[in-house]
Amino acid sequence: MALVIAPLIKMSDDQQVTLMSTAKSSSLPHRSVTQAEALLLAADGVANEEIARRCATTPDKVRRWSARFESHRSRRRGQDRRRPGAEVVAARRDCC
Repeated sequence: MALVIAPLIKMSDDQQVTLMSTAKSSSLPHRSVTQAEALLLAADGVANEEIARRCATTPDKVRRWSARFESHRSRRRGQDRRRPGAEVVAARRDCC
């Protein structure tokens, strides 16, 4: 089966530096590190199937991460989108 190369992800130098820092981190969550590695490989033109193999994940996840990065390029990486449901409100505790 031939590997289909996904369209190149375009990123600024600042985004690339941030992703490189995230990919090298040993204190950030594993998912964030894996996503950063995958996005850097995608920016280099590596096929989704190959990225999935190198990052021990699925091609579908790689496609979703790439699509999310493209659609939310202006937001900070790692920041989740708003979710449905009620806002979390901490109860105010009156002291003494």
